[in-house]
Amino acid sequence: MNELWIRFADADFDAFDWWRFAGDSEKPADSGQGRGDELAALEAAAVCRVFVPQTLLLSLTVQLPPRASRQQLQAIGYAIEDQLANDVDDNHFAMGPQQESGAVAVVVIERAVMDRLLERLRSARLRCDFIHAEMLLCPEPGNGVLACLCPSPSGWLLRLSRAEAMALSTEMLSETLSWLVARAGGTSAVACCDGSSAALSGLPDLDCQLVDCRPDRERTKSGINLLQGDYRPGSRWIERLKPWRPVFYLLAIWLLLWLAASVIDRVQMQRELDNLRQQQWALIERYLPGTERRGDPKRLLVERLSSARSQAGKNGAIELIAEYAGIQAEFPKLKARRLLYRDSELLVDLEGPQLKLFESLERKLRQQGVRYRIENLDIGPQKTRARLILGGAS
Repeated sequence: MNELWIRFADADFDAFDWWRFAGDSEKPADSGQGRGDELAALEAAAVCRVFVPQTLLLSLTVQLPPRASRQQLQAIGYAIEDQLANDVDDNHFAMGPQQESGAVAVVVIERAVMDRLLERLRSARLRCDFIHAEMLLCPEPGNGVLACLCPSPSGWLLRLSRAEAMALSTEMLSETLSWLVARAGGTSAVACCDGSSAALSGLPDLDCQLVDCRPDRERTKSGINLLQGDYRPGSRWIERLKPWRPVFYLLAIWLLLWLAASVIDRVQMQRELDNLRQQQWALIERYLPGTERRGDPKRLLVERLSSARSQAGKNGAIELIAEYAGIQAEFPKLKARRLLYRDSELLVDLEGPQLKLFESLERKLRQQGVRYRIENLDIGPQKTRARLILGGAS
């Protein structure tokens, strides 16, 4: 897999070194230097790793109880508060996995510096998958070796272990190495990169062992990625979308206006539909007085017309309905509970408050010579019901 490595030289994140790895090669196939806008001109790769100057970081090992809880790991900043130059909340803490002994490798960087680095990468339109401490460019010291000394754009990089390193100026190098030798109790071997042995010429007691300090993919496998917590790629999507905020606001306003217009249209359409239904029921009640307003009026008319067509050659449903409508208009207190056309007969279930209404209706029917029958007369204390049958045999 192709990889692009970038190491910034200082806190301005302007000057940088770069290396490009091809395929599965452990050593870089190409390298170079640049500054400023040249960062945006770098050709993208499948994986991009960025290395932060060690002078901007604190790399150390923190001892916690074995199998520390999640809360203990999240509060690891307070365990090293006395080693920080500012408030805990102003720093970002990236951690490696906890060892069986309880040791946890930690890299600390100020949030302001981390934000500035990410903004630099974003402005160059450079996608970054890993951010590491510069110490990963320096080999780990082997057994019996005090430290590994590597040149750095800011001076010297002294890697003490897998998780600890120091950035030193040339003036501080000799004094620091002498202090480390005294603390180690006689261990004087130092792994030296090509070109760094001259820096130890003033320390004859140190044994300089040359090592290959060219960038190596193997070193990054155990390295800590600073893109953790709030800086995980998934946690920074809001920051990436900030330039598009005005567009989102316009889209939200457009969506609200569209929804409002849709609601208004639906209300108007519903009103028109209700008005049409009122007109349909008014027409039905004109020819079918007392019909209860239930169901679909269109379906009711279709059923009646279909029934009328099926009774060809007999008394038609429309004729009988029209005949009944003319009579029922004189008896508004008589309500039609159900109306049915069957075998040339119109069956109307009537309901009224008094028996006298049915008697008056019967006299009216006789006067007009209408063929009718009244069946199922049910006289109750409050209501009287009966079935009126028009047409057929009288």
